[in-house]
Amino acid sequence: MVKDSKLDYSFSNLMFYQVLGRLFNPSSKLEVASRKDDFLYDFSFVNSDNIYSSLDVFSGFNKHKSKALTDGVQLIKNMEILLDTVDSEAKKILEYNIKNTSDELEQNIATYDKNFEMNENKLFKHLNDHIGKIIPDRNMSLAFYDCTTYYFESFDEDGFRERGV
Repeated sequence: MVKDSKLDYSFSNLMFYQVLGRLFNPSSKLEVASRKDDFLYDFSFVNSDNIYSSLDVFSGFNKHKSKALTDGVQLIKNMEILLDTVDSEAKKILEYNIKNTSDELEQNIATYDKNFEMNENKLFKHLNDHIGKIIPDRNMSLAFYDCTTYYFESFDEDGFRERGV
């Protein structure tokens, strides 16, 4: 469980499952969730909702904070709609409040992004240290990464390169 969260599953077990699922057969999060019965270990807690909520926890971005951002954006839109319907004094007050609310939202987003990056770096370091214990003499001069959202542009196709997404 994760401190201060309402998860009804082990966060570390779900992250372990996602890493395993993607290592053995790289695919989408939903596809990985559908293969929970392919393992000997009991992954009965795995479902798409839990996978997506674990990503929220991992990034430090929970439903409460998301709602606060959504509500803040809606508040700004509502105040902007009122701008043309009020007198000059009320307009100054609204413009001041819009500016303050926008600044607050930007600060919150920056904090969430910083927390996400910090947690991501911790996970990569942990995984790297763990793999280093299993394979101490591994060669780190070559790295593979998922590029399924990229495309390749060439007139010469072969087994590794095909035109398009």
